[in-house]
Amino acid sequence: MQPWEIIQKLESDNSRLFKESVVEENIHNVDFRHGLMKALNSLVTFGVQQVPEKKDPTGEGLSWDDFESLALDLEERKLTGHAARDAILVAMAKATQEEWNDWYRRILIKDLRCGVSEKNCEQSSTWHCACVWLYVST
Repeated sequence: MQPWEIIQKLESDNSRLFKESVVEENIHNVDFRHGLMKALNSLVTFGVQQVPEKKDPTGEGLSWDDFESLALDLEERKLTGHAARDAILVAMAKATQEEWNDWYRRILIKDLRCGVSEKNCEQSSTWHCACVWLYVST
């Protein structure tokens, strides 16, 4: 299952137990795990204020490696200002609408919008174990 499909599944139900089970089922998906880590870790910042939604349905798809390279450059401030904006627009153009709007964009804005948050990790032992596993295994 692709990470954006997991996010869509998490959005489909408001139950905390359902969300815990979905995360636990997919925690071994490397791209999903790394994306969660980037989105939930408050120490990771990308230095961008706005990340546009993709409205154009075209796009060949953006690999996780390409996105991770962009995210690392943003984290380390190798890309700032107009260079960061332009790099994000290039990545967005390459991605499909579904993967950009439901996965990569949400990582950059640090809000997965599916009921998964750092607060969940702090309140639930199951979430906490999954999140600790995320940080330790990477």
